[in-house]
Amino acid sequence: MKIVAVGDLHFGNPRIISECLYKRLVKYLYPELRDAQLLLLTGDTYDQLTTVNSSANYYVNMFIRDLISFAAKSQCKIRILHGTYSHDRDQVNVLASYAASAPVDFKVINELSCEVLENFNDGYKSLRMLYIPDNLPFKRSEQVIEQIQTLFRCYGWERCEVVLGHGTFTHALPVDIEHGPDCVYRIEQFKPLVEPTGIVIMGHIHIHSRKDNVYYCGSFDRMSHGEEEPKGFFSFYKDNQPTATWNPQFHVNFGATLCQTITPQGNTTEELVESLISQTKTAFKSQDAGYLRVIYAEPELRGLYQKICKQYFPHLVFSGKSSKDGDHLAMRLDGLTLEVYQDETPNRNNLGNLVYEFLNQHGELGDFTQDIIIDAVNHMVET
Repeated sequence: MKIVAVGDLHFGNPRIISECLYKRLVKYLYPELRDAQLLLLTGDTYDQLTTVNSSANYYVNMFIRDLISFAAKSQCKIRILHGTYSHDRDQVNVLASYAASAPVDFKVINELSCEVLENFNDGYKSLRMLYIPDNLPFKRSEQVIEQIQTLFRCYGWERCEVVLGHGTFTHALPVDIEHGPDCVYRIEQFKPLVEPTGIVIMGHIHIHSRKDNVYYCGSFDRMSHGEEEPKGFFSFYKDNQPTATWNPQFHVNFGATLCQTITPQGNTTEELVESLISQTKTAFKSQDAGYLRVIYAEPELRGLYQKICKQYFPHLVFSGKSSKDGDHLAMRLDGLTLEVYQDETPNRNNLGNLVYEFLNQHGELGDFTQDIIIDAVNHMVET
């Protein structure tokens, strides 16, 4: 059994070009769908309300029609979860209409509900699914849990095997947050509801992570500073055995939009400018576009940095941040596992990283940095 889970695509986000987002999905997600039995979209497919003739709407339609085409060939089942209302609105319901005339198992999930998925093409018997969208009328997680327990009694279930949800767990909240969401889940609330070998797959938090059996897919692409961690999606594998556990794999979107933050170093203006140019070149390499945030110590440096970036890096979007503003809120990292798995099949996009990981594991890096290794491999591939 193979499940592919991706979410928080945010088509229409002003920081992401919809065409580029679609092309990255084609490049990195589509190959994993060829042998998948179930595709889960974890919510926030849209970023905002889109018009019919918008670029975002055009590429969402392309994406969904591609998925239906995949499903028609491989009999893969598709479930799209309703995310945060301010993002998905009611427009996510339109997506289900595309599958109406196609012989595919395709649903948009708008309500707290249960479902038994059956008739998988690999002989896997069935899968008990629980869906928790983000547009629920409940203020507290305890109310949601009570409704789930009522659902389970109606279905005659004791536990489910897979939860698909969109929302916040306590361990994923930023540190020292003053006003968090009203409905926040705790891992212990789901222990009695999910099989010991089951998994909880979540959307909403843009940083991918795992704690116990709770997996946040994170956003597929990068939309803001503070998201420098790898972007991508999860796949989960499981043998058709009662005691088998799910084997997770995180697939990296190596083409994700870069949002880099740098702090120029030096004692003189010349040294600061030189450091700014050097760090920016290293951070963005050959990227055609991206977002550069520069930390400045004195207000007059912001204007200088902006002029330098406009002259040397006109393809980058500049922003400045005072070093006196403090750090952005960070996630709670106690007990949280951030796992990144490289693609198993070498290709032009991951070969440099694979070579670096191999040399690092065997203690043969010497004085070479990861950037030097990747640049050397990329040069060899190109020539």
